[in-house]
Amino acid sequence: MVETGAGPMPAYTETLTRVAASVHRARRLVRLALDVWGLTGVQDDAEPIVSELLTNAVLHARRDSVRVTAMRLGERRVRVAVVDLSRDRPAARAAGDDQESGRGLDIVATPSGGRWGVEPLPWGKSVWAELGQEDKRWMPPPSPSAMERPSRYAVRTPAAIAATTAGRRPSLAPLALAARSPS
Repeated sequence: MVETGAGPMPAYTETLTRVAASVHRARRLVRLALDVWGLTGVQDDAEPIVSELLTNAVLHARRDSVRVTAMRLGERRVRVAVVDLSRDRPAARAAGDDQESGRGLDIVATPSGGRWGVEPLPWGKSVWAELGQEDKRWMPPPSPSAMERPSRYAVRTPAAIAATTAGRRPSLAPLALAARSPS
């Protein structure tokens, strides 16, 4: 669960090494989260989006790690995000037919219907895209009691996702996020 202004939202997140080989792990995390939530109808769009977002972070960010998150926003809606430690915003550019790069933001914008963006953070940014249909009356499932939850943030690794699908209760680990100062 991730605590948001709208209340706790189910989320799966993992910190990955900022290398090209991490793209496969990010796709797997998103695919498993969507399987658990029964949102397999958006998998074909979510996997290339997270691949593109992570590839951009690998190519353009700094530091050694990135964070990938799949957050359920509604009964039929999900947000996929990659957080990196660069404040540089992605910029769309025209790519020629013979160029290998320059189409990434189209890969994100088209399946998301333009529902994507960049959220500046004190230490970098979060680039995200939303998929699925908006739900008017969806409420997130009740959050575990404080006794069952080590902190208000939790990491759900692929192993925890697999344990959930196998009917076992996965363990939760605290998510290290920098606290935002109130405005």
